[in-house]
Amino acid sequence: MAQGEITSPVEFDCGQGPLARWLCDHGKPVELTMKGKTLKVVALQFCDDIDVYGGSKKDLQHNVGIVAEWCRVTQMKMNGPKSSYMTTEATEGITPEWSPTLKGTWVGGRDGEFIPDTGPETQSAPKAASEAVRTLGVCRAASGTIDTQQAVLEKAVDKIAASLKQYGYHPMQFYVEGK
Repeated sequence: MAQGEITSPVEFDCGQGPLARWLCDHGKPVELTMKGKTLKVVALQFCDDIDVYGGSKKDLQHNVGIVAEWCRVTQMKMNGPKSSYMTTEATEGITPEWSPTLKGTWVGGRDGEFIPDTGPETQSAPKAASEAVRTLGVCRAASGTIDTQQAVLEKAVDKIAASLKQYGYHPMQFYVEGK
């Protein structure tokens, strides 16, 4: 969709809102703990980007399957070369051997399941361990331990929160309680 148009937010809500609701209602979230608070996250959507999360490979594939089915039904196209897979289950610095696929079949209606096609040719190529993946404006390694990745993300969230505090704006109070 065209970004910067006056109708872009409305177009996004009409075009991507149902996908966001499907992911929230039927996706399998990952639970993240930051600053003592637990969040359940399935996906983050931006103007023309989506980050999909899962607490396990099976959960991630399910959530990616929702996006794949959405693309099939709406004829929305995914930019394969721009897509990337990142994990916190790999050994630090080792390129992951597995990645999810957009190829498969959705069965069972909205609350159904995705049956992925098998074979290495169906999977999206994971980024090499040395390549950066950008999430929420933060570059992280494509593989690494959860502790390493969480520390990098927490540092970025703290930096943003500190910058906003100087203006008396506290949208991230959830994360910065006690500071």
